[in-house]
Amino acid sequence: MKIDVRFRGIESSDAITEHARRRIHYHLSRFGHEVATVSVRVADDNGPKGGIDKRCRVVVHGPRMGVITLEELTGDVY
Repeated sequence: MKIDVRFRGIESSDAITEHARRRIHYHLSRFGHEVATVSVRVADDNGPKGGIDKRCRVVVHGPRMGVITLEELTGDVY
C-alpha cells in the first residue's frame, strides 16, 4: 500500500505525517492487496484564524473497490 500525505495551508511536520501513516496502516492493512494507494490531504481552510477549519481528506484506491473518499472537518490537525 502506497501512502501519500500532503499539506496545504498548514506547515508540514514529520510527527503529523507519521501519525497519519500509522493510522492509515492500522485501519487498512487488514485489506491486504485490495488497497493499492491512499492519498491524505490535510488543509487549513481559513488560514491562521483558528476555529473548526482543519480539513482532512482521505482517498483510497483499490483494484476491485474503485475509489473511496472520506473527509472530516475539525479544529485539530491530529
